[in-house]
Amino acid sequence: NHMYIVYINADSLRNKLDELKIRIQSATYRPRVICITEFKVKNPGKNNIELTEYNLEGYNLFHNNDDKNCHRGVLIYVDKNLAVVPVDCGQAFAEYVFIRINVNKNDHILVGCIYCSPSSTALNNTSLLELLDRIEYNKYCNVIIVGDFILPDINWKFRSTVNTEGYSCEFIKKLEKNYLHQMVQEPTRGRIGQRSNILDLILTSEDNSIDDVVYEAS
Repeated sequence: NHMYIVYINADSLRNKLDELKIRIQSATYRPRVICITEFKVKNPGKNNIELTEYNLEGYNLFHNNDDKNCHRGVLIYVDKNLAVVPVDCGQAFAEYVFIRINVNKNDHILVGCIYCSPSSTALNNTSLLELLDRIEYNKYCNVIIVGDFILPDINWKFRSTVNTEGYSCEFIKKLEKNYLHQMVQEPTRGRIGQRSNILDLILTSEDNSIDDVVYEAS
């Protein structure tokens, strides 16, 4: 009854596809859902590859590549044995993909993948906050949203920020308003000589539905 979900901040999936395929084949438990942010290269130029080249055997692919606001790109692979439909929240936020997994006739899970650029505008940040409000939480037995949110100033242990106002404060308020739990407690990004931060998040409406969070370096 477990569903294994993998989230990857790829920073270009093109040169990591073979590694991803090997990881799937060698995994003890085959992931049913794979969420990926920044699957496109930063400056594709004339070397951009066709989206069909991202296909994985045994998975359906959902993406935002057709959206005019798609820059780095977000995609979700879903096991073909799962009954899935895309969900459009009708929101102007630049880069997200939402899908509904039909567990059975009465139970549905919403899975979302979000990418927020470091250069995201104040308007785009506001659109993200509005997106969290537009989700119809009562329609789902669980809501799981993963992605790169770029909120280094939030202390997730205490769910607080040194700032008393601003985007980070509003983000925390939105989580509280919509009863969303943040499950990542270890740094997901770090460079030599810089402080490590939790920039990639796992949000869920049912914290007891997630048995474990495993961290792996790529």
